[in-house]
Amino acid sequence: MRLFVKIGQALLAARQAGHDPFAAIEAIVPWDVFAAGVTEAGQLARPAERFDFLDPLSTSCTATPVYAGVAGNPAAQGGASGAGVAHGDGDAQNVEREPGP
Repeated sequence: MRLFVKIGQALLAARQAGHDPFAAIEAIVPWDVFAAGVTEAGQLARPAERFDFLDPLSTSCTATPVYAGVAGNPAAQGGASGAGVAHGDGDAQNVEREPGP
C-alpha cells in the first residue's frame, strides 16, 4: 500500500510539473514490479457483495469456535432468556443478592 501511495504522489507531482507520468512511476519502482503489484492487488480485492468476512476467521483462527459457537449458550436463546441468565431469574431477591459493580 505504501508503494502505491508513493506512486500516486509521484504521479500528482509529475502532472503538476508537466513531466512524463510513466517516468515518475519508473523513478520509484521498475515497470515490471509495478505491473506485478497491480495484478496482485486485483487478485486481493474481492467484490464486497461476495465477500464472507467470517470465512477467514473460521478457516484460520483456532479460537473462533469459542466465540462463534454460542448455540448451546442460554444467553443466545433470545432476548428474554438472555437477560434472565445475566441477572438471575429476574425476581427481586436474586437481583439484591448479586454483588454490585
